[in-house]
Amino acid sequence: MTSRLFRSKLALVLSSTSVLALSACGGSSGSAATITPPSVETPPEPVSSSTFVTVTGEIDGFGSVIINGTRYDTDSADVKIDGEDASLSDLSVGQTVALRARRNAEGELPTALRVRYEEVLEGPVESIAADRRSLIILGQTVFLTEDTVFEDDLNPALIVVDDVLEISGSFTADGDIVASYVEVSDNIDGDFEVHGTVGGLNEGNQTFRIQGLRVGFASAALEDFEDGNVLSNGDKVEVEGSVFANDGTLIATRVEYEGNDLDELRGDEADDVDEEEVEIEGFITSFVSAAEFEVNGQAVITNSETSFERCSADSLGLDVEVEVEGDLNENGVLVADEVKCEVSPSTFITAAVDAVDVAAGTVTVLGVTFETNIDTSFQDKDSDRVRNFGLDDISVGDILRVQAYQLAESDILVAKKIRRERADSFDAVELKGDVSEFGDQTLTVAGVVVTLSGTTEFEIEDEGEVTRDAFFARAVLGDRLEIEGTEDENGTLIATEVELDLERDADDRDGDDD
Repeated sequence: MTSRLFRSKLALVLSSTSVLALSACGGSSGSAATITPPSVETPPEPVSSSTFVTVTGEIDGFGSVIINGTRYDTDSADVKIDGEDASLSDLSVGQTVALRARRNAEGELPTALRVRYEEVLEGPVESIAADRRSLIILGQTVFLTEDTVFEDDLNPALIVVDDVLEISGSFTADGDIVASYVEVSDNIDGDFEVHGTVGGLNEGNQTFRIQGLRVGFASAALEDFEDGNVLSNGDKVEVEGSVFANDGTLIATRVEYEGNDLDELRGDEADDVDEEEVEIEGFITSFVSAAEFEVNGQAVITNSETSFERCSADSLGLDVEVEVEGDLNENGVLVADEVKCEVSPSTFITAAVDAVDVAAGTVTVLGVTFETNIDTSFQDKDSDRVRNFGLDDISVGDILRVQAYQLAESDILVAKKIRRERADSFDAVELKGDVSEFGDQTLTVAGVVVTLSGTTEFEIEDEGEVTRDAFFARAVLGDRLEIEGTEDENGTLIATEVELDLERDADDRDGDDD
């Protein structure tokens, strides 16, 4: 969003006093008049005007820090993780953070004042869905998607029950969590942690529920319930505890009210600002109409001046993932200047790099050229683990996993996420996308012509391996196919496995298939 400088009130006080003293002296020669120069008060320096912005969203990259497509200068930022002093090097791509920054002159990076990170859930895995696309942790459903980033050494296929994980992410309208980042917890203090909305409050038993978790708060310290507020249904809270009762109730040691997090992040400088910019990324959690909804619990309104990107007002509804930018009004409501809908990737390729053009901002993999932009998220999982990983760190032959979407009414593929993989663990080319053409011995998926052989195996999701004839009796143009294979010396992809993905819902929450 183009930054807008607030108009500051500039008071220049110019005080001029002229004293003219004329003295006449006797004598024919006369004497010159004595003139006292005017006393001029030096004007104060003009007051510079600044715009302050509060941002919540996923970290897309480093080199300072990139959030929601904007790079922030973090040289002097105060960084805290779980309320403790930390540094930017302790953060990772994919983590959802809150940031407070000051906009600077055009052409200068905004200056980050404060960066805050706290996981939304920390606890042991209770169960794992058969398709490994969701977990239950402390009674909370956690969805693992194609966009979920996993800690460098964490293989999602190896997660098991009782693993203690930390989850960063956003809430859906139902209160479930869509994970943006997953890591193994060090669990130093032994406490588990859950964020969510109070429901089923029983003041007599001193219990409440957060989704599938029952919480006992009889001995808990209640924090930040200010101005006479008491624990109530609908409150957003953070709960900590490490002991479970026999019936599975988590015995809370601390329950913190989280309704004032935005004010805390804004800090003292908020008192000197007439207007506030806010950028928030997340799912629509409450929806009245396209003119009135909530994102992660933040009230949003739109008007005739609101612009929409990658969607229209008619596209909005519960659980649509959006990024909203605008100003806070006097009631704390975000008045949207822009609503940008997040686009789910439709093409996934893991293969060796054919070419990279830093100047053009493109990378070519498996013969497919992808454009990158400021919104593209970069992560390095190769042995070097380059922290400030970007397009200029990529070389021909590197193994990349690219997730991309196609621009409306064009053939341009835009990379949403690029991750460099370990070359020594790469054993097969992977391709996932919509089939656009069937040939006698070929398929065309996401622009890639795939050659079938006599040894190619065919599968249908949830049904397992099928015959070639049975596969083609089910597959139609536009179906999503997942392909594994090898690339020969001519760059041709020869399929070893082809699977028909029956999940065609646009709101599908696919699991990361590392």
